[in-house]
Amino acid sequence: MKDAIRLRIKNLAATKSNLEDGFFGVAVNRAYYAMFCATQALLLIHGLHVKTHKGMHVKFGELYIS
Repeated sequence: MKDAIRLRIKNLAATKSNLEDGFFGVAVNRAYYAMFCATQALLLIHGLHVKTHKGMHVKFGELYIS
């Protein structure tokens, strides 16, 4: 599970690299997916694996917002 979490967090580094290299559109896209993957990592800590954006939003809301 730790490897799965690390893999998702690596997207943050790719986002920073794209931004520094001036690829702003790519950086925005990567930032979105970095946040998506970071949220997936949080859910994995709880032993939850979601396959869709909607499923992720629902589970994240149940655990961290409600």
